Order: sequence, then structure tokens, then C-alpha cells
Amino acid sequence: MANVNGTFGFQLVEDNSQTPLETCFIPSTDATAVFVGDAVKTAGSSGNIVGGPKKKTVAQCAATNPIYGIVQGFMQHWVSSGMDLGRRHRPASTAMYVIVKPANHQDVYRTQSDDVGGTLADADIGLNADFIVGTGDSTTGMSAMQLDTSTKATTATLSLKILGYDERPGNETGVANQDVLVRLNNIELSGGTGTVGL
Repeated sequence: MANVNGTFGFQLVEDNSQTPLETCFIPSTDATAVFVGDAVKTAGSSGNIVGGPKKKTVAQCAATNPIYGIVQGFMQHWVSSGMDLGRRHRPASTAMYVIVKPANHQDVYRTQSDDVGGTLADADIGLNADFIVGTGDSTTGMSAMQLDTSTKATTATLSLKILGYDERPGNETGVANQDVLVRLNNIELSGGTGTVGL
């Protein structure tokens, strides 16, 4: 059986840290669209939409950036171009508030593996890996970030720690496009260095 090739970024499956969600801000000067399930980093400033609260600015992570958090959604009633309840992502160059789950080593996320560096095997569990970014889906609002299997290694600065497979019907392990479980490893709030993979 083949797995469905459908990316969704990082989907929270175990909220072990119980850390509250945080409202952040992405200014109109940011020309990169952002999607639910994207990893984001702090952008070193704060901002707001007129009438709204000032919040920390964030931006979509590149593959090797330490992660500040994972996007859980967007506030459609606080958007500079007007409310649009049909919009499920943050379009490029649009000032918008974003809801972020702060990164924590305890939380567990589901993500798809890209299999560019070979399909993940049992022996890879415990290793670290980076992710690829891709182009999110503006219809579903879902991220295109995936685990980059070509980067799997013990290196402590890699973004993700591979925990295992998402054992559920419809996700066959050991074949392409399998969904895997990961923890965030390289976290901004932990100094930008994670733990060594095993």
C-alpha cells in the first residue's frame, strides 16, 4: 500500500508541555506566506495593526533556523486587508496576527518525511534531522514543511528529533511519504542547540 503524499507541516499530537498559545505578529513587509503547521522564528521586533495590541514579530523559519514555535492558526478579525473567513493562511505581504505554540522539547508533533535521502528505517529512530520548507497550500491553509531524510544525523543543532512512526491506519511504515513523530530539538528559547541524536 502506498501512503498519500499530503504535506501538513507540524501537527501537534501530544501537548506534554501544556504551554499556552501565544499571539504574535507578521508585518506587511514580510513577503513570505505563512501556513498552519509552519515553524517560525522571532524577527527581532514588535508590531500591530491599528487598534490592535503590539505583539512580537515572527517569520517563517528556514530549514536550519532555531525554532521559536509552530503556527496553530490566524486571527482573521485582526488583519489589515479586512476580515476574510475563507482565508486559512497568512498571504504574503499582509499584516496579520498569528497564533503560535511556543517550541518545547516535551511536545510531540506529526510530520511527513520527504524520503529524498531514503525512506526512514527503524535504525533512524533517535536521530536528528532538519526539515524542508516547500510551498504551503493556500486553499487548505496547510504548511508544506516535511522532515528532510537526507539530513538525518546525530548533530545536536538539527531541528527535529525522530521519535518513531505515527502508528495509525493509512500510514504504512517503511515506505515513502510515511508520517513520523518528532520532537522539536533546536529551539530558540533553549539557546539554539538541541541534544545529540542517538
